[in-house]
Amino acid sequence: MTNEGDTTAQPDPPEVTFTLPPRGASKRPEHLAALLENTLRREFPAAAKLLEIACLPDGATVALRNLDQLDEEVARKITRRADVVRNEFLISPWY
Repeated sequence: MTNEGDTTAQPDPPEVTFTLPPRGASKRPEHLAALLENTLRREFPAAAKLLEIACLPDGATVALRNLDQLDEEVARKITRRADVVRNEFLISPWY
């Protein structure tokens, strides 16, 4: 994704990663991955078929992959929504 004022074209990243704080809390990457999958499937049903959401082997990172296969604007909206979901996941006592 490129910034509005950026004159150098940069390709969209194929994935976005979300790293959770160190273990010890009840916030597990598997929970975030499931929450992202459910939210994105509900809000972006056509795009969700192309996306892959994976927990990485480090045990603290969730990756949202295949964003480069989507329209740039849709990928940007999905990335923003995923960031909001991650933030809500981290601050909410309900997760």
